[in-house]
Order: sequence, then C-alpha cells, then structure tokens
Amino acid sequence: MLYNLIDNALKHTAPGTRHYGPGLPAGSLERVLERLYRTDAIRSRIDGSSGLGLSIVRTLTEAQDGRMQARNHPEMGAVFSIWLPIH
Repeated sequence: MLYNLIDNALKHTAPGTRHYGPGLPAGSLERVLERLYRTDAIRSRIDGSSGLGLSIVRTLTEAQDGRMQARNHPEMGAVFSIWLPIH
C-alpha cells in the first residue's frame, strides 16, 4: 500500500524538486479512488499507468477494516490518508 502511494506521489512530482504536485482537479476527489479512474488521460498513455494503484490501496485498506480518504491540502497538493484498526 505504501509503495503504491509513494509511486503515485513520485509520478505527480517534478523530478529533482520537493514540489507537492498540483492537487486533484475539481470533481476528482470522489472518483480518484475508483478502479480505472485517471485524472489525466494523456499522462496515463505516457507513463503506462492503468488507474488501478489508488483503488488497490483502497481495497486492501478496506479488507483490513480500515478506510482511505483523498483530499486537497490548501497549500500542498493532494493528500491521501489511511486509517487501519489496531487489533
């Protein structure tokens, strides 16, 4: 799960910078965790992404009775949070 989140963050961050990415476009927050959803179809053709990474993370999180949330930070792009129960 962490690998997919970090890989996704690196894909949306300019190389050699600590830029936090552009954030999610309006209307994407509700859909970005769905299977096959991509915010940028052109980028997916370039980098070969399938639109499955974040949905896989969500599915694995929910399989462990956890939850996942996507939101935009007012100053730093997109933020993905995962909460897992302690057993």
